[in-house]
Amino acid sequence: MNPLLRRLIQQSLRHKGFKQEGDIWYLWYKEKKTHIRIKLSSGQKYSEYRDGALKKKIQQLRLQNLKQVKDLFICPMSGEEYIELLLFKSIKL
Repeated sequence: MNPLLRRLIQQSLRHKGFKQEGDIWYLWYKEKKTHIRIKLSSGQKYSEYRDGALKKKIQQLRLQNLKQVKDLFICPMSGEEYIELLLFKSIKL
């Protein structure tokens, strides 16, 4: 698959309830910052994320596979669906 641009990932995270603090993006739920976070490097060589780099985001986002990460970033998975998935997996927010 083609690499995902960092700016598109950031835009998607923003729409799904994440807020940026430096290179770290935190998920906010019910107006509170949660422990769910993802690091997106701001260096020039990280302007695109290929599958290898995206696989490292699986654990950070508490997801199960690369497809879920891509769904979250490319938008088939909404912010509400992501939260429901976390709650279904009994991840405390």
